[in-house]
Amino acid sequence: MRPLALSLLCVALAACLPPGSKLLNMEVVSQGEVLFETSFDVADSSDEADIWAAAGQCPFSLLRQADSLPRPEGPEAGQTLAELEGAVVISITWSDEVEAQAELDGATVQLCSGACPGWHLTQETVRRALEANESEIG
Repeated sequence: MRPLALSLLCVALAACLPPGSKLLNMEVVSQGEVLFETSFDVADSSDEADIWAAAGQCPFSLLRQADSLPRPEGPEAGQTLAELEGAVVISITWSDEVEAQAELDGATVQLCSGACPGWHLTQETVRRALEANESEIG
């Protein structure tokens, strides 16, 4: 997607948010390849733990995804999990500023089912990302 088109899409999506919210972008990179990028919203007052928790829920929108991710076989295929191996970098940004970031050795991501548009982190990956950030700070 072209940068201008992506910027316009983000502006349009932000206009749909309730007051007091901000639209975050999450990019998941595994072994140098961007696997997916999503947008999700959080309250303006959210701390880093809240942001990571929201990254474990179905996103507001899917901006892009790599062809290497598995695709469900039908609309009722159930949950689709992808096990990512090696170095996985998860970056969550708002207005081009990093709000949260973690580098993990492997991760699991889940494709939402039903009307939810895209991939999100599993609860186990969210827990590991929080622990990785705490060990960097402490």
